[in-house]
Amino acid sequence: MRMSVIFQFLTLSLFLFTAQAEEIDADWVPVSNNNETSDAFTLDPKNPLQFKVKFNQLKEVDRNLFLSTSVNLYNGKGRKLGETNFIFYIARKGDNLSIRGSQRFYFDGPWRGTEGCQQWPGADLSDLAGLDFVMTTAVGSADMFQFETSSGKKIEVNMGECSTYPQWQRMLRKVASADLNLYTWQEELSDYVTTQFAVVQG
Repeated sequence: MRMSVIFQFLTLSLFLFTAQAEEIDADWVPVSNNNETSDAFTLDPKNPLQFKVKFNQLKEVDRNLFLSTSVNLYNGKGRKLGETNFIFYIARKGDNLSIRGSQRFYFDGPWRGTEGCQQWPGADLSDLAGLDFVMTTAVGSADMFQFETSSGKKIEVNMGECSTYPQWQRMLRKVASADLNLYTWQEELSDYVTTQFAVVQG
């Protein structure tokens, strides 16, 4: 699929591997501005994978920026069962950088009738003090979205408070594979920040 606007879009999937979190630095893969697709990661519901995205800021932000990140979950037949989604809204507010999020999870396929969960107003990530951090999407954890800077600053976003989180946990038992998707319509986003991904055992 070719579009006139360059999308930062990534669907990731390789094979299940047993890298531990402390080994992750060797496994970062750059995300380009072009569309990329590979096979889905095999996912063990008893030990779900964690999808990590490393952000590196290139220059001072002087305009509003947008980025959506999703993890899509599939059963053994390749049918989508659910999705996590975290949308970044980044803006300059005087001398400070405002980083807000909108976090949610959805159900799909045979689970489509189950109500998803959207938390709004979303997470305030401004304490990260810039766009140099690692985001973790942990589909099997109540703290589904986690953010950490190299200095050790951590922000965790709890989705376990959602009324349908128990159904989410039950749905995960049917999941056989997952992929990661990054999306923006702003081709200039890459002037301000680069992203890399890695996948580790939970």
